Amino acid sequence: MGMTALLGMLLGIGLVIFSILFDGSPITDFFDLSSVMIVFGGTFCSLLLQYPLESFVKAGRSVVRVITYKNKDLEALSKKIVELAYVSKKEGLLALESRVEDIGDDFLIKGIMLIIDGTNPELTQKALELEMDLLAKRDESEQAFMNTAAKFSPAFGMIGTLIGLIKML
Repeated sequence: MGMTALLGMLLGIGLVIFSILFDGSPITDFFDLSSVMIVFGGTFCSLLLQYPLESFVKAGRSVVRVITYKNKDLEALSKKIVELAYVSKKEGLLALESRVEDIGDDFLIKGIMLIIDGTNPELTQKALELEMDLLAKRDESEQAFMNTAAKFSPAFGMIGTLIGLIKML
């Protein structure tokens, strides 16, 4: 995803604006501030009724994560794990500490740091599983927030359209 998400979003907006301007119509004919306020304001207020303010901050961070996401090279990561296993076998666990910064994966770094610190393997496994569960729950709550916004915005869009039609008549 990452930059493709941003590119898709900008390209979609650009195509809509281009299609509006293509026949020479001014863009102001297609923009009504009161309708925009109804859609975005109504969606925002509906979300305020269901979620605390911290959910809005988390949703913003989620959008940034989607745009800046980079796919991980799993093959290179698995080679790195094998390399670290050889290093720990040859030089001992403490030798891993100097190579931790080269890993580039926060989850793997946490696991290796627990191992370097001498944490019990079962406890290390439980800690990493808990970390995965927490990340999954965070993602699920942010997804629920976005899904709720996606449910409300079309309804408020229809309200804005109806108000615009009434004003036009």
